Amino acid sequence: MATLGSREPDPIDRQHGVSYYLQLKAILEDFIDKDHLKPGDPIPSEAELSRTYLLSRTAIRNALNQLQLEGRVHRVRGKRTVVSRRIPWDIQLEQKTDYRSFAEPYRLREALENKVVMGGPETVQALDLRSPQPVLHVMCTYDVQDPKGKVPGALARFWIVTGVSRPIEGLVKAGQVPEFELGGPSLLMQAGEEIRG
Repeated sequence: MATLGSREPDPIDRQHGVSYYLQLKAILEDFIDKDHLKPGDPIPSEAELSRTYLLSRTAIRNALNQLQLEGRVHRVRGKRTVVSRRIPWDIQLEQKTDYRSFAEPYRLREALENKVVMGGPETVQALDLRSPQPVLHVMCTYDVQDPKGKVPGALARFWIVTGVSRPIEGLVKAGQVPEFELGGPSLLMQAGEEIRG
């Protein structure tokens, strides 16, 4: 498998109780995490993965679907699957500065939702939880001043595990949620302050 360099492919353990697609997913994650596959690099084709690991196309598609759901890869029908550019936003931007410098111009316009909900399957998977549990669900809009004076908007959604810190846990137990300053810095920056609280 040339795209993974000279490293020998990890074998699929056929005696183990773990599904083949989950083993392949773990193998690909390992290649990504150890920088054998970098952001923007193509993942080997389904045919290539099938030949290398002797797996069905169904197992390969399931592994790639899981990686896509977690934001690890980007898939477009009819094109090669590539490693995602991992940034703290739902949109794909080239970010060449640290997060604080990137987010500082964004000012919180409105909190559309700020409540505790029982996390469903999507939340369990996104936050790598063992089972459904209460999470803080926050959705907000932003304004940002760009050099030309225009004020574009942005929409962001966050899930925060309610037990992430004592301050958050205390608020939730009291039936409250964190208050976010409108016009203040990005919600993620404010939430970070709250979590460290």
